[in-house]
Amino acid sequence: MNFSGALLGIGNALLDITATVDEDFLAKHKIGLNEAVKGDADTQRQLLEDLASCADVRRSAGGSGLNVLRAAQWVLGSGDVCTFIGCIGDDENGRTLLRAGEAAGLQLACQIVDCPTSTCVVLVTGTQRSMHSLQNASGKFSFHRFLEPPTQEIFALAEVVYLSGFFLNVCTTTAEYVAKAATDAGKRFVLDLGAPRVVRGQAATIKKLLPFTDVVFGNDAEFAALGEILDLEGASPEDVGRYVAASPKTPSGTDRTVVITYGKDPVVVVRTGGDVTRFPVPPVAPEDIVDVNGAGDAFLGGFLSRYLNRAPLPECVASGLSMSALVIRRAGCTFA
Repeated sequence: MNFSGALLGIGNALLDITATVDEDFLAKHKIGLNEAVKGDADTQRQLLEDLASCADVRRSAGGSGLNVLRAAQWVLGSGDVCTFIGCIGDDENGRTLLRAGEAAGLQLACQIVDCPTSTCVVLVTGTQRSMHSLQNASGKFSFHRFLEPPTQEIFALAEVVYLSGFFLNVCTTTAEYVAKAATDAGKRFVLDLGAPRVVRGQAATIKKLLPFTDVVFGNDAEFAALGEILDLEGASPEDVGRYVAASPKTPSGTDRTVVITYGKDPVVVVRTGGDVTRFPVPPVAPEDIVDVNGAGDAFLGGFLSRYLNRAPLPECVASGLSMSALVIRRAGCTFA
């Protein structure tokens, strides 16, 4: 299954700007510890000015969807197996992302617009990280351009189509089209919930997408939010996973897999039929943890690299855990 373009990811491409700061810096900018903020240009400009004196500011490819595909391609090795579709600006930050994708062995089929590339300031405090994202070009994704022949040819090649939940804040029309078109073409469709605020803010779209999903991925907080929008008051994340796994699927008679991560606690996998498996997370010594930013993305990338080839679930999860353990020992979502 490792042919060119077999794994297609659709999401937001951002340039990550990462720096280590203390809690006083966070307080000054009114950013909570481990908080993700969708900010404005003036606030981010001030952040970058205040970070100018930091010696360890690092710029790297980012955005959850792009991170997932970079991780998957790293596990798969050579061969341009993974293709990413998003939207970037016609600027140096956009060209940095293109170079990073090429260096990772990815095929990037990004729409390019006359707008600054989206950025995310990642503030690392101890083992925690806070993020201030500014959506510029990534929010200009065009459904009409997605329907043009070059992109449709890329879509036709894919065996597995992965959609980042964060993309739902950009173009729900594309998301709904992709879910149905992938299913109609016999492809496997994977949905990453993204974040609790995405789940709550895009409740109507997520409900439309769920019937088409072959895999639903998220952490415990995201599944708790999913339970809220599905009117499962008081349900645990695992209970919500059971409900989703058993929910009607298009086409009928096919299985669904639900993957729930709990940080350092065991990963829970629920299959259609109610089978639940728990996979322990190998411990990492606290002194070895550098940055947990991107751990979930790396896990999903590792998982998908094996899922693409229809590997047994334990092998898929093991690959995901191996990637997340690698990433948290490094600064940013990097692998080598």
